[in-house]
Amino acid sequence: MAGLRSIAGGEIKEYTQLCEQARSEALTKMIEMARRMSANAIISMNFDSADLAVTENTAAEEIIAYGTAVVAEPVAGETPPPPEFAPRTS
Repeated sequence: MAGLRSIAGGEIKEYTQLCEQARSEALTKMIEMARRMSANAIISMNFDSADLAVTENTAAEEIIAYGTAVVAEPVAGETPPPPEFAPRTS
C-alpha cells in the first residue's frame, strides 16, 4: 500500500511515523551521551540522514543527531536550561 502512495503522491504515514521515531531515538541517545560527559546543554544541534541500503523492494535510512555538548553557566537574570538538559543528581 505504501508503494502505491509513493507513486501516486501524498504522505506515507507509516514511513513518517518511523522517521519521527528514529529522530526521537537519535535525540535521546545524543542527550544521554552529553549527560555522560557531564554536559548540561547541547549547542549547534542538527539531524542528518543517509540512505544505507536501497534495493528494488527495500530501503533503509540512517538518522543521526549531533551537536556540541557543553557545560553552560547561567547568566544573572537569564532563564536556566530546560530540565531535560539539567545534570542528573543520582
